[in-house]
Amino acid sequence: MLTDRYVEFLAVVRYLFCFSCRQLEGFTRALNHPVSRLPSADYSGLRRRILGLDL
Repeated sequence: MLTDRYVEFLAVVRYLFCFSCRQLEGFTRALNHPVSRLPSADYSGLRRRILGLDL
């Protein structure tokens, strides 16, 4: 389950590095290897959650 705080972090990473949602999905999968508690996410779900944030 993706927490709002984790989605906010991913939104900042996406903005800073100009990642597409698919690249962000790969980033979450790469983060999942060293830190197994961090969930990986699919790009469409990430996009929906990021657009729904109240930033």
